[in-house]
Amino acid sequence: QSLQDVTKDLRKIPPEELSSHNTPGSLWLPVDGMVCDVTDFATVHPGGADILVQHAGREVGEEFREFGHSAFAVKAMRSRAVAMLVAGAEDAFETGEENRSTGGGAALVGGGIISRLFTKEDFGGYNLHKILGIVVLVQYIVRMVIIFSGVRKPGFDQAWLGPDWWSLASVWLCAALQLSSFKFAVPRNRILGSPMIWQEWRMHNLIFVMRHVLAFTIRWADWRYDFHRHGKKLELLFVYGLLFAQLYLVDVATAYLREDKHESLTATWPFWKGCPVWVERFIKYWYTIAQFMASMMVLNIGDQRLYMNLMVIFPFQWASLMMTLVRKGVITTAGYHSSYLWSLMMVVFCNMAVGESLMADGFLTWTLFYALRSLGLNKYGLWLGFIAGTSLQNFLPADFIEATQPFSTTALLQMLFQGRSLETRARRYLESRPKALEIIHRERINSCLVLLRFQLPVGFSSGLSPGQHVRVHCRNASQGMKLWNGKPNLESEPNTLSRSYTPVSSPDARTLELVIKEYAPGGDFPDGGRGSTFLAHTAALGESVFISG
Repeated sequence: QSLQDVTKDLRKIPPEELSSHNTPGSLWLPVDGMVCDVTDFATVHPGGADILVQHAGREVGEEFREFGHSAFAVKAMRSRAVAMLVAGAEDAFETGEENRSTGGGAALVGGGIISRLFTKEDFGGYNLHKILGIVVLVQYIVRMVIIFSGVRKPGFDQAWLGPDWWSLASVWLCAALQLSSFKFAVPRNRILGSPMIWQEWRMHNLIFVMRHVLAFTIRWADWRYDFHRHGKKLELLFVYGLLFAQLYLVDVATAYLREDKHESLTATWPFWKGCPVWVERFIKYWYTIAQFMASMMVLNIGDQRLYMNLMVIFPFQWASLMMTLVRKGVITTAGYHSSYLWSLMMVVFCNMAVGESLMADGFLTWTLFYALRSLGLNKYGLWLGFIAGTSLQNFLPADFIEATQPFSTTALLQMLFQGRSLETRARRYLESRPKALEIIHRERINSCLVLLRFQLPVGFSSGLSPGQHVRVHCRNASQGMKLWNGKPNLESEPNTLSRSYTPVSSPDARTLELVIKEYAPGGDFPDGGRGSTFLAHTAALGESVFISG
């Protein structure tokens, strides 16, 4: 549909009427004179709802173009056009011949990938962040090629990193890239429908990247100035402190930036519609053990291998790029997970290529960590146990270490300290794509209210804060009927319908409870309610119903 077709039948409104739609409950934005109703879109806007409310009632065409919105965003805005701004809108139409010829809304014509990625938001159009990103990406690729080629350079490690100043500058270039990302405005809350950058995730990424930059720097200084001749204790103290500082700072960032405390970042990644359960579980498992692997890279001391502390930064920064491409409409959610999983695998392959092994012992250790975390051992207890065991290797005979594996024993003992090392992990289960939940209980409260209880998978909660809604999806009992309840049937075409309800269960409960109002057949509703009849009568106990959050 052309822009002319979109605008030709729109009614004309004055600025006075526009100014009355500047609240979250009624939010209109004029884009080059075309007024769009974004009330229902605000909560899923990748840039956050606050920025839309801030600009409500005033022309945003220039800002829309400068930010470089995706084709999806252009289409979404076009579909929400409700009017054309007339009096006082002359300035909005002075953006070029294209705008005047279409009658407004030129910003909604869309643009190419390059125009979406390179915007004035990046340091006033100088694109310093993009330039840094390209340089760092090229470095990662070159280092990988060197590692896989097997060509070695005397006095340097397997990626040609050594105790020279250029090697140190290479890793701090990655830090500069990460810091420059804070120039961009991102939403405070997580966008549940797609993997896009939000404030908490960006801060976590910075903390993790800086952990490895500093670990690289410590190892580089040890190599250059031979600190190791004084023994391992000083270097051990540095890396142990670095690990626990990261664990603590991540908690601080979460406490400050996360609105919803009832979720786990890894467990609640949004996946694409139709993603098989086994694929989702494998990806989440791999994401988790990749974190363990990255943390263990920090604790490896005494060797002259800088490359792993550099290469392990690659997935963090690659993920940021992929999430940006999702937001710009360049790749899909499935494309994000595929590319991010590839970046994690590349780090493993680099390690395998250097060590010429399948790293079976490493995978067994990470899987043990995964099992302990799933059982409720918190991250502090986990790493205290590991560090206690590895520290003993510096003071006890090797045969004692091999016989007892004290780090595993100590980690298990941490679980005895209830309230210190054990935690309740309320991982969010519901997301924008529908998921099947089994009805395990139905109870009639009165003549028109029914309580339904759904079973959530083990280890998950709904993760919904008080006041948030869920959508229950059910078969359309009125499909193909011209009349329903004596009136024209406006929902005769869809195969399925969705109805919104507010859960009455707590966010961290292991079940989801809904109270529905039943519209029983008879009286003013001779055919009854489509959704309420299905939930109150048709659906049997033990039957699965699709629900989205």
